Amino acid sequence: MKQQTRKPFYDLIIVGGGAMGMATAFYATKKAARILVIDRFDYF
Repeated sequence: MKQQTRKPFYDLIIVGGGAMGMATAFYATKKAARILVIDRFDYF
């Protein structure tokens, strides 16, 4: 039997983790959206 892998699914992809990108991510998560934030720097 072949096992299927699930691919990640996002409602919103945000490019840029600055102030506006993080604000957008914050409010999108309050609406239960699945988000991905892409930034050129590694903060964590």
